[in-house]
Amino acid sequence: MYMRVRIPTPVNSNPGYIFPRVKFESKEDHLKYTALLTRGLLEYKNLIDM
Repeated sequence: MYMRVRIPTPVNSNPGYIFPRVKFESKEDHLKYTALLTRGLLEYKNLIDM
């Protein structure tokens, strides 16, 4: 059934993403990366919500 439905609805979409492996030098680098990712996701959400 999943592949037969041709309408684009949130129920039939896959929200999963695969990110490249990143090696962080410090905990601060990890937090910066996470903050940038979160900011980007929120900016994208704001575009969709307009």
